[in-house]
Formats: sequence, C-alpha cells, structure tokens
Amino acid sequence: FFLKVGASIFCFGHLIRVMLEVSKQVGFYISEDHEACVNGQNLFFKIIYAIFSFVQLYIIFRFGNVIVNRNKTLSRFAFIHCISSSLCFWVYTIINETMDALVEKYLLKNQYSSCKDADYSRVTRAADKFPVCVADNNTDFSILNNVICDMEIRKTCMADTDGIAMFFYPFSVEFSILTVGVWYIMWDNIGKVEEHKKSMECIPSFARSGDASAHPSRNASLNASTEKFEEPPDTMIISANCAYSTRGLFLGLGLLVLTIVCVIVHLVWQKSCDQVFVDSALILSYLIECLILFFMIIATFMAYRKIVTLDVNPHSVAFLDDLLLLICIPSYFLLFFFSIGPNIYQFMPLNFITDVLTIIQVTVQTPLIVDGLRRCSNTTDNLKTLPGRNILMFLIVSNLVNYIFYILMQKSSFYESGKIEFYGSLEWSVISHVTLPLCIFYRFHSSVALVDIWNSAYKTPE
Repeated sequence: FFLKVGASIFCFGHLIRVMLEVSKQVGFYISEDHEACVNGQNLFFKIIYAIFSFVQLYIIFRFGNVIVNRNKTLSRFAFIHCISSSLCFWVYTIINETMDALVEKYLLKNQYSSCKDADYSRVTRAADKFPVCVADNNTDFSILNNVICDMEIRKTCMADTDGIAMFFYPFSVEFSILTVGVWYIMWDNIGKVEEHKKSMECIPSFARSGDASAHPSRNASLNASTEKFEEPPDTMIISANCAYSTRGLFLGLGLLVLTIVCVIVHLVWQKSCDQVFVDSALILSYLIECLILFFMIIATFMAYRKIVTLDVNPHSVAFLDDLLLLICIPSYFLLFFFSIGPNIYQFMPLNFITDVLTIIQVTVQTPLIVDGLRRCSNTTDNLKTLPGRNILMFLIVSNLVNYIFYILMQKSSFYESGKIEFYGSLEWSVISHVTLPLCIFYRFHSSVALVDIWNSAYKTPE
C-alpha cells in the first residue's frame, strides 16, 4: 500500500512537469516571437508520455498484486517491454535534467557578475566561462560541441514555467525507477500461482460474469487449491496504531524545521558578494547535514538493538523493497569515490566528514531495513511494549528530511563548489545527475520501508 502511495505522489509530480512542458510548447505555437522553438513532434511526444505514465500508475495501483497465469509468453514480452521503456525514460529524464540544470546555472544566471573583488576565488572559479557552441563545425564531429549547441537552443527557448518544472525532475526520475521495480516483480511472478497461493489477498472473482463453470480454463489454474476464496469488498479500510510513536515523530519534525531554516539561510547567503557569507553558507549546509546523519546513525544502532528482539516472520514478502534499496547503494559509493579527489584537492573537514557519515549511515541502515521487513511480534510482551517504535518513527521522518534536503540543495550553485572546481561544471553536472537521483530515491524508499516495518513488525504474522 505504501509503495502505491509513493508511486502516486511521484507520478503526479511527474505529470505536473510534463504538462508544464506541454503548456510551454502551446505557448510557442501561440506566440509569434518563438517560431524557431515550435516543435510539433516534441508536443505530441509529451502528450503521449503523460498518458502512458498515467496508465502505468493505474495498472500498478489496480493490478500490482496480480499474478498472470494466462498468455504467459505474451505477458513476458509485454512486461519486459514496459521494463525497458521505463529504463529508457529514466535515462532520458536524467539527460534532460542535466542539460536544463546546466542552462539554468551556467548560461542563464550570472548572479555573481556584480562581485568585483578579486579575492572571491570560489565565486569566480565556480562561475567560470562555459564552452561556446561552434555552429559551423563541419570538419570535426564533436559530441561536446553538439551538447553545447543543444544547450544554446534550450537557452533561447526557455519559458517562465521552466524554473518551476525543474523542481519536479526528481519526481520523474524516481517514478521511472519505481515502475521498473514493480514491472520486474510482476514479470518474475508470471505463472507462480502455487508459490503464492497462501499469501494471496485477492483472487479474481468468476461470479461477476456468471457461473464459474463457464470458465473452465480459468478454474484449472486454481483447481489444486481446496480452500474457498471469497472476493474482498471494494471498500479500502486503512487503520494504523500510532502508539509509542509520538516522541520519535516530534523529534523528527523538529529536525525537519531546523533543516528547512538552514537550507533557506544557505540559499540566501550564497547570493552575497561578501566572501564571509559565502563561506558561512557552505559551512552551515555541511554542518546541518552532518548533524542529521549523526543522529540517524545513532538511531539506526538503537533501532537494530530493539528490532532483533522481535520474532522472525516466516511468510515475509519483501523482495521488491530489497531490490529497490540495493540498486541505489552503488550510487552512494560512486558519489563517495568521485568526492575523494576534490576532498584532497581542497580539504574541508566538514565536507569530508559528511561523505564518510553518509556511507556509514547507508551501510548500517540498509541491513536494518532488510532485517526489519522480516520481523513480527508473537509474544505478549512485544505486543504491549512495542520495542523500538519511537526510534523507527524518528528514522522515517529523518529519511524524509534527508530527501527534502537533497532536493532543495540541488538548486544551490555552491553547495558542491569544491567538486565543480576539481572536475569542471559540465563534468560534475553529469556525474551528480547520474548518481544523485538514485541517492534521493533511496531516502524516500527507506522511509516507505521503515513505515512498513513500523506498521507490520508489531503485529502477529498473517
């Protein structure tokens, strides 16, 4: 259920971004000043893309738990096609996000041009001149030049809605990742009725279309079962026991308020021509991130001590959660690897500590989630005391705080100024936009998985 809610949130954020791009193309059609920006193919593609995404969400929400047992060959082909399409859209979105971010940060905005003092070394290096498009490059084929020329076109065809649409790129990236995981699980479960018979919550009803004997081919797939399954009602009933969660919730909300305030201060101070404010903005951002990670590491160890006292659930189904978590881990290690050079080149203790704490926190939190998803409470003592539930609630909110922090700090030109100086603005933008979306998705999905633990680990197994 929580995974479906997450998919819905990501999908609607993704649809907002796509429809903003559609409105931009419609504006180009109406305006006489942007005839060069009119692209009928792009407009048609965006409309089809929005429809396809909405249909994907409906199928995931409505049929995500279905086990296909008919037309298996065709179903395998269809699911593999959906997996490939989602992967392609994921790469396509990352490329477009990288290009638009480069245009916004280095071609459109030169907000530090009023800073005349030569002592502002970090400001001048981070806002260095960008490569220029060579239009008549007929003798040498250059991928970099083609990219720069495409960015010049994007700069010319920017609209007022693009600044808003940039905030919704993470939703598009994470929706594509999520759909890949769901399609893969549905593909993997094709024909596996016998394996999941006892864990099924919903069996197709044959009574809707008349007598069950009229569908012998459908009944044959389930004739081995002697149990009688009743069709569940269409009404969805949601309930949650929030006992032993208040302290963890309010501690997490306090951390959320502190983080948002610090991010706003960072974004304001980074625009200053005073080097003291620029340096203070960087220190403040690294300091709050270190603080979040430090508390999360302590909370993770405390939660694990409590979780291991619970019983093991013999019928746990957590493969999809494991898959979506583990595919994100390499991105953290890649980001850490690419941060080693800049940390040596321009050593900042807080930056280095942040990178190390991030790796430690992810390394200890992932086994906690994998273990916790396989726990339940069979004893009366565990059902009464609910050990570790406050800590789990704090971790849920803390991962969401980290998720919000990453999204907001992507708008900062100087949060990663040391890495930009070391690699160059274009190169680091490519590296960060390849790795960061998966890191951001890890934070959101960790919250979803921890909510699942918070909800199911303190119940008797079904």
